[in-house]
This record gives sequence, C-alpha cells and structure tokens, in this order.
Amino acid sequence: MKKPVLVLLVSLAILSTALGTPNLSGNWKLNLDKSDFGPLPAPYGLTERIEHNEPTLAVHWDYSGAKGDMSGKLSYKTDGSKNTNLVGDMEITSTATWEGDSLKLKSIGTMQGMEIEFSDTWSLSDDGKTITISRFMSSSMGDANQTLILEKQ
Repeated sequence: MKKPVLVLLVSLAILSTALGTPNLSGNWKLNLDKSDFGPLPAPYGLTERIEHNEPTLAVHWDYSGAKGDMSGKLSYKTDGSKNTNLVGDMEITSTATWEGDSLKLKSIGTMQGMEIEFSDTWSLSDDGKTITISRFMSSSMGDANQTLILEKQ
C-alpha cells in the first residue's frame, strides 16, 4: 500500500514543478511607455527572442540607445549553476533559479573597474503575453530599481 502512495506523491511533485515553470519562448519587444528605467536613461528600443527548453534559456537581444546599437546572446541554465556571458566587453556571471513561477537571476559584472550586481525577477503574465522584469542594480555609484515590460510579438 505504501508504494502507490509514494508514486502518487512523486507524480504530484513532478506535475507541480512542471506547472510552476512557465515557458518564456517567443519574440518580445520592450514597451517603453509601460517600463520604468529608474535613474537611468531609457533605451530607444529592445527586442528579445527567447528560446526556452527547460533547463536551458537563450536570450537573443537587439538593443538601441544613445550610445548606439548592440546585439548579443545570453545563455542560462535554470538549475542554479553558474553561467558566464559577455555583453560588450563586460563579462557577467549569473545564476538562474525558479521560485514558483518566477525566474530569479542573480548576476555580477565589472565595467570600467566597477563591480555591478543585478538581481532580476522575471514573471510571465497569466495570458502569456507579457514578461515583467523587476530589476535591482547595485554598484559603488549607488542602487537603482527598474521595471521592464516586454510584450509578446
């Protein structure tokens, strides 16, 4: 009698984990009007193509701002292992983990000799059409909060 109960409990745990991990795949565009950039200047635009095959997350991005255009790819494993990405000449080390249905990204990078820490929480709306990224940044120059709203295209 104990074996069926154990199988049921394991099955429910697997199902609840699968249900709690939304798929972020898609083409996304930053909504400049709905986003809050805190003390930093707003970009001219940002688009992302996300490929999400748990536990792998790849973010192909195109950014346009006052200092020009940039593009690149960020790769993460959502199992808490360290990921290293290059953005321009800044190497960023990150960990990504799921907390319920929110993706938590903790990142550290160094730019012009200054260490910058990022703490992001990514949440997918119930209808799957909006990703909200709540970001806290910290450096020797101070702290800042941002809220980025990405809409599915």
